[in-house]
Amino acid sequence: MLRLAVLPGNEPAVALYRRRGFVASGELGAPLPGGAGRELVMVKALDASCP
Repeated sequence: MLRLAVLPGNEPAVALYRRRGFVASGELGAPLPGGAGRELVMVKALDASCP
């Protein structure tokens, strides 16, 4: 499983990750400075053929 975190509102990055097969995990990401929310955590399952 691949996991990444992206800043909320960074729609170009979120769109790119979605095109590459990542989905929102629903888990809480790291808190943003000043309590302005949390990172969006996305995951992608690895293909069984990957070493």
